[in-house]
Amino acid sequence: MAISAQSQSNAGAVTIAPARPGDAAAREALLDRVMGPIRFLRASEKLRQNNAALVDLAAKDEGGRLVGTVRLWPIEAPGLTKAVLLGPLCVAGAYQGAGVGAQLVEQAVLSGGASGSRF
Repeated sequence: MAISAQSQSNAGAVTIAPARPGDAAAREALLDRVMGPIRFLRASEKLRQNNAALVDLAAKDEGGRLVGTVRLWPIEAPGLTKAVLLGPLCVAGAYQGAGVGAQLVEQAVLSGGASGSRF
C-alpha cells in the first residue's frame, strides 16, 4: 500500500503513511498520553481484541516522530456480513485542530476501500 499525504500545521509539516512495525511502541505511548487508560475499557477495544488491523496509518512530523495514528479493523457483528471499525484515532496535542485527524480518516477510508472493505 503506497500512501503518502502531507498536512501543514502551526507545529510543522506532517506526513501520513502506512505504519511500520517499529512504530508500535510510539503509537501505544501516544494513545496512552492522549487518551489515557480508559481507552482499554471501551466496547470498541473488545471488538479489536485478537484481530489484525486492515489499515494502520501513522502521521509523523518532520523529525520522524509519531504525532498521529489511526487503524481500521475487520469486525463481526450480529446481522452484518462484513463490517469495519475505525479507531482509535489519535493526534498529539500540538497537532490537534490542524486537520491531521481528518487526513488520517480520509487516508484510512481510501486504503480500506482499496482493500475491498465497503463503507
